[in-house]
Amino acid sequence: MIVIQLMYSIFHQFPCAASKCWIVTVVNVKRAQKTMSKPPYRKISLAEIRESVSESMEDAGMQRLKMFLCLVPVLGFFPALWTLYRGQGSREERSLSRLVVTLSLGWLLSVVLLNTGAQAVHSAAIPLLLTSALLSSGYFVVNLWLMVRLWQRKQLKLPVISRVSDRLP
Repeated sequence: MIVIQLMYSIFHQFPCAASKCWIVTVVNVKRAQKTMSKPPYRKISLAEIRESVSESMEDAGMQRLKMFLCLVPVLGFFPALWTLYRGQGSREERSLSRLVVTLSLGWLLSVVLLNTGAQAVHSAAIPLLLTSALLSSGYFVVNLWLMVRLWQRKQLKLPVISRVSDRLP
């Protein structure tokens, strides 16, 4: 009502310009009344809200569980490779799978090369085996550290390895 009274007073002061405003305002008021009379959304029961929240939380929980499974040292390589092979999972899950595959293959290749070198060169066997043991310990510690980061819901990135793993398909 206030808008209509205001437009009526403007119409009497400026008859030419206000007549266009008057028509537009009346049309807009009628449109607003039509849209306000119809409820734009259907009513949602409390049970439906609880179901959707629990389903989304279960999905998020299952996703995090899969990500924890991928971070298990040595054994996590296989679910990560399966995730990449199938092309399933969220973007974060695929990114973590690429990181795990890169980390695992790098660790495996390094350990095989160091142990082969230790068997071939007997004079450098102890330093090579010690390096292999430190590398294996570091691999396990990095996986545990990534699990802690996942548990804290922080970003799972490693300085050099993440750049390399992002180039994988």
